[in-house]
Amino acid sequence: MKKKLALKVIRIRRSMHIIEVIPKLYPCGGAETLLTSLSVAFKEELNQKVTVICLYSGNNENFLAKRLIGCGIQVYYLNKKVGVDFRCAKDLKKLVKRLKPDVIHLHLKTLLTAYLGGLAKIAPCFYTFHSTMNKLTRGSILSPKNLFYRVLFRKRYFFPIAISKVVSESLKKSYGIVNPPIVYNGIPIEQYDFSVPWSQRTIDFIFIGRFTQIKNPLAIIKSFGQVSKKNQNINLIMLGIGPMFDVCDEYIRSNSLQNVKLLGLRSDANRYLADAKCLLLASSVEGNPMVINEAIACSTYVIATSVGGVPEILSNDGGTLFEYNPGTLISDLAKEMEEFISMNHELEGKAKSAALRARKTISIGSKARQYLEIFQGTKR
Repeated sequence: MKKKLALKVIRIRRSMHIIEVIPKLYPCGGAETLLTSLSVAFKEELNQKVTVICLYSGNNENFLAKRLIGCGIQVYYLNKKVGVDFRCAKDLKKLVKRLKPDVIHLHLKTLLTAYLGGLAKIAPCFYTFHSTMNKLTRGSILSPKNLFYRVLFRKRYFFPIAISKVVSESLKKSYGIVNPPIVYNGIPIEQYDFSVPWSQRTIDFIFIGRFTQIKNPLAIIKSFGQVSKKNQNINLIMLGIGPMFDVCDEYIRSNSLQNVKLLGLRSDANRYLADAKCLLLASSVEGNPMVINEAIACSTYVIATSVGGVPEILSNDGGTLFEYNPGTLISDLAKEMEEFISMNHELEGKAKSAALRARKTISIGSKARQYLEIFQGTKR
């Protein structure tokens, strides 16, 4: 099995049919957004055939599905139940066999269903790890699930891909995977405007992401509340949804923070980023957050915790890193925000320089080419 799979990867023809598999497209985060942009780049820039399969039920009314369908990519929805679902695995196998792909690309919680459906016997299966392997996101390294996944990768049922060096290192520790290929996240660069001067931008600080404990949105609001007491004319705009949304909303109302606005999940987040001076990221765990690339592309400064792969993609010109400490997170972030306010005229030029340098390196087209080379088993 091991040798046959490895040979099959090398012999894939240049023009391929790629199937992208993900639990669902909406509500969306970084992985769902990357899958969408990557699929469009495969189709429009590299002339590959792409099909997207969502394991759970859904519809085409969300903006990611509309984008895929708009460029001719078929989206299928299965009806997976939470937990182990043998029926869904069977349906997935049947659908994939009918579609006859050359490559299957998996994301997020799809491994077990893909294994139960025997997808590795149909075509080479690649799995992109979107975060580091730690107890907060994946459970104990010695859990039955992770021990089982360790076997799947070591037996080469699935071929791993990391999105940063720190993710790669965590795979080595958790699964014994040595030197997996690394493809950093990319964005459709043409959709991000970096030309708007800060003097014309109406948003001082912005947060974009899931409202989860790992992202610490409440800590961002509390930090902003401290800073706004001395700087009453500043504002904070927050985009996204999640389990902590209502908690954050209640805190804002209870403390009369009228200059903090929660706007929910928006399809035009790029427009808000281009109108913002500084992005705030206070995560305790990260792999390679796409929102940082998006901010850099808009010449929007970034203040972020130095966790996961963040230091690999954020230069000194593009932003400021500070150490994550749960006990002092609110005061540390407030300090960085106050420093940004006092120096924002000096930092604007640095942010624009970072945007100009990054426009080629963070393009989704260049990342799609890297994925394609990995799928084809060749190197330039």
